[in-house]
Amino acid sequence: MLGFAHEEEFEIIALCTGSTFCLELMAAYALAVIAALVALTLPLVAGYYRFEARVEAYAGYLPLFSAAVLVVMGVGFLLGLF
Repeated sequence: MLGFAHEEEFEIIALCTGSTFCLELMAAYALAVIAALVALTLPLVAGYYRFEARVEAYAGYLPLFSAAVLVVMGVGFLLGLF
């Protein structure tokens, strides 16, 4: 799932240089990424529809919560915790 932000594509290209199964390797990686994204997205959307009323009650606090998470992560990176 992290393939869009990391170097997995370059590793696949490096593996392809010595392999005759390059197309199969790339197809397997692409299908794994698609499956991971769909497997996460569908339950999250279904859960949102189930708890939509509760989520909308807290919608005003979501930007504050997101900002707090980003600040904690930023401080963690600065302190070397992450």
